[in-house]
Amino acid sequence: MRPRTALFTLLKAGAAACAVFVFAAAVAQAQDAKGPRGVVTIISPFAPGSAPDVSARVLAPLLSERWATSVVVENKVGANGNIAMASAARAVPDGTTLIMAPDTVFCINPHLYKSTSFDPGRDFVPVASVVSNQFLLLVHPSVKANDLAGFVALARAAKPPLLYASIGVGSLHQLAMEMLKKRAGIELTHVPYRGGNATLTAIMGGEVQAAFSGAASAGIIASGKLKALAISGTRRSAAFPDVPTLGETYPGLTVDAWMGLFAPAGMPESLLEKIRADVRDTLASPAFRDRINVSGNLEPLLLDVPAFKQTIASDTAKYTAVLKELNIQEP
Repeated sequence: MRPRTALFTLLKAGAAACAVFVFAAAVAQAQDAKGPRGVVTIISPFAPGSAPDVSARVLAPLLSERWATSVVVENKVGANGNIAMASAARAVPDGTTLIMAPDTVFCINPHLYKSTSFDPGRDFVPVASVVSNQFLLLVHPSVKANDLAGFVALARAAKPPLLYASIGVGSLHQLAMEMLKKRAGIELTHVPYRGGNATLTAIMGGEVQAAFSGAASAGIIASGKLKALAISGTRRSAAFPDVPTLGETYPGLTVDAWMGLFAPAGMPESLLEKIRADVRDTLASPAFRDRINVSGNLEPLLLDVPAFKQTIASDTAKYTAVLKELNIQEP
């Protein structure tokens, strides 16, 4: 074969290969524009009934309708959310595995535990902020306090100190109470439990006198089995308009929790943007708002991606400082 003919043949083969590559890329991008292909699993790092679980189970059927595929929720509980995060970080970034993660696993766990098998900033990309959640300061009905001032006075006089429950060492529930302790100048003894349901059972049973609790407590408060003395957010909750914020007594003392949807890093940009757009539209829908509102204290949190990233960064700085100041370490 003459050199010129060989060169021409080589160029034709290269052009054909390039065309195949471009065609395949175009097909993949077109498929990505339709959303995830196959069954989608949203991982919840905490037990059924927890705020991440409720958020995922409200969102899943709405996304299933939009994507015309099954969207299921899988609870992977343990190690304060680290097991679920490690599992999600190892997943193929094809849109079929997402995780409904609370702020604690992103902003607190990496600075609480000596080591984790995942790095939030490296191994995940944010899809969307989903809901905000405020914590209610709850006491057993036998506690002789009907407001925050009465609770603080009771705690100052108690010997030995009153007991308070949380869902675990380093949880936002614990940090909220420790921040209140410091601001009010009171002593309370921490008793960690495994999860929100165990915490509520403990306080209703009189094992402890107080706890901060989230959305799971709404029905119990309404039944009169527990008293709500204060709420941790920047403003009063629509679900509990008569319960004052911590900041009304101690200005600047706030703990606003959030849940967000995340994907494993490495997802094709076209697919990521499609998922982001679909989730954003779903969160803004009346169907999501109406369903999430019946859960009690959860409210839709509609931030754009840059604002959500900034929230993650600012909360990480805030709670890292709290962990250090209060010397809260890995359990």
